[in-house]
Amino acid sequence: MAGLAVIACIAAAACTTTSHGPSGTASKPVSGGTATFAELPGGQITYIFPIPTCPADTSQNIGTFQNLLFEPLYTFADGSSVALNERVSMAYAPVYSDNDTKVTVRLKNYKWSNGENVDAQDVVFWQNLITASKTDDCNYVPGYYPDNVVSVKADGPMQVTFTLNHSYSPTWFTYNELSQIVPLPMAWDKVSSASDGTCASTVSDCTAVYKYLSGQANQLSAYATNPLWKVVDGPWTLKSFSVDGAASFVPNKTYSGPDKPHLSQFNEAPFVSTSSEYDTLEAGNTIQVGYVPFEDAPANGADPLGSAYQIASWPIWGFGYIPMNEHNPKLGAVFQQVYFRQAMQHLLDQQAVVKYLLRGYGAEGTGPVPSDVPDPYLASQFRTDPFPFSVADAKALLTAHGWRVSPGGVTTCQKPGTGASDCGAGVASGTPLVLSLVFANAPTWVGQSVQDLKSVAAQVGIKINLSSAPANSVIGDISVCTAKQSSCSWQMLDWGSPGWTYFPDYYPSGEDLFMTGSGENDGSYSNAEMNKLLTAVIATPGAQSLNAYDQYVREQVPDLWQPTSAYQITAIASDLKGVLPQSPLDSISPQDWYYTK
Repeated sequence: MAGLAVIACIAAAACTTTSHGPSGTASKPVSGGTATFAELPGGQITYIFPIPTCPADTSQNIGTFQNLLFEPLYTFADGSSVALNERVSMAYAPVYSDNDTKVTVRLKNYKWSNGENVDAQDVVFWQNLITASKTDDCNYVPGYYPDNVVSVKADGPMQVTFTLNHSYSPTWFTYNELSQIVPLPMAWDKVSSASDGTCASTVSDCTAVYKYLSGQANQLSAYATNPLWKVVDGPWTLKSFSVDGAASFVPNKTYSGPDKPHLSQFNEAPFVSTSSEYDTLEAGNTIQVGYVPFEDAPANGADPLGSAYQIASWPIWGFGYIPMNEHNPKLGAVFQQVYFRQAMQHLLDQQAVVKYLLRGYGAEGTGPVPSDVPDPYLASQFRTDPFPFSVADAKALLTAHGWRVSPGGVTTCQKPGTGASDCGAGVASGTPLVLSLVFANAPTWVGQSVQDLKSVAAQVGIKINLSSAPANSVIGDISVCTAKQSSCSWQMLDWGSPGWTYFPDYYPSGEDLFMTGSGENDGSYSNAEMNKLLTAVIATPGAQSLNAYDQYVREQVPDLWQPTSAYQITAIASDLKGVLPQSPLDSISPQDWYYTK
């Protein structure tokens, strides 16, 4: 297998992984102590306001930062599973009525750090603000939240009723729509530092409020001092923050939730590379929760850090993918061809990547429903790769559709047209398969994986020009193009895995990614049958509609599926408890961490 041979030259020999069970939790926690969490390279904190634009819509900004300060209405991480966690949520489970067109939410007794109650009007404030600024919200899908909410009414101080435009699957609406809501304090209803706004009562007045809040969120150096961000309802409040992403938190003394912090301080530390983090980890005890780079992962049962740390894989509720820009002015028409995307999928040697580069800490990508976290959604027949590694199959697809395949050279279109054996609509005669792919320079395995893809693709005459950048820069390169235009120049992007984590939409439907016109549809993929299947998932409870969508999306390959790595191989200081199990939602709960006597 060519891909296997290439990767074997890059990586070390095959190895096994070692696993460690969680440390005992029977000892009594003590109050106090400090723990430092190591941020992944290129994934430092960049945004505090809980209505993120696309470049800021990352697990680092939300799961390891915003949610520690400003709690969402509902929490879905429950140990290592993905489920509504009513115990730690700010509201009781929603109640559906009137043929699932009305949703009533009753809040629990939470307080803001300024002494005010977290109440129904705070939810209305969020709803008004998100309605006015929906096109700025990276999670916006036209026709769905907040468009599908006809009205929201505070029925009392602690109860809100949403009236919907028609019936929806209660599971989908709870997990993918109510999940987005983050109650906002009245202290944020402002148009300037000196002037209050009226967004909490009037939607038309919210544009100015959003402009002010998002502008303040762009001033990273003031995160720890700005009075806006001092009003929190989460377990932590920000003590200090630097523009490189370093942050220190102390407990919110007015926190009303059930799991109050044990630690006296919690820190997040950025690193420019996995090697610099690992050097720090090996040198001493300045990091309590860090990570082992995949290339340094345990081999042959040996623990590289000894008894000072325990090692635990962090599986993730997401998947890895490489978007292709279907509106690129040069190659958009090629990327729009299903057979071409299938051919590219055949060129990804996922088994070798998982075995050699990830050292077993990951799983092959078979589609957009996660395959490496136990779940009730994915049928067993969807856990195999529909387009397994095969250079011969990739060549056959190209040849059958009018391309002159030139191994080691450049393959070109010889039969333009829309027939079954032609290159496809919009692909001109002589079009060369010369692609560009920008990838994240960390972790190391991402670059090694795309180098292998480049070598394998050359065997069928596909030339891939590679360049690298920090992960945040790669994500920032994404522009969802409405049409072919010279400014929309990117072709393929790979910021690593998980490329997508299901948050704050936790039900693994794909409207955010594959519905025509959605904000996260990076490649501008558009397909009427896909829209129909996604609409059915949204409206119909049960697994049948989800499985029908998953079967179709796997065949379509709207993005290239790549292996889903563990979020990281976590190294936990042996004297720190409460870190395990790790949430599959890219989030942390340092309020549960503690030391013992």
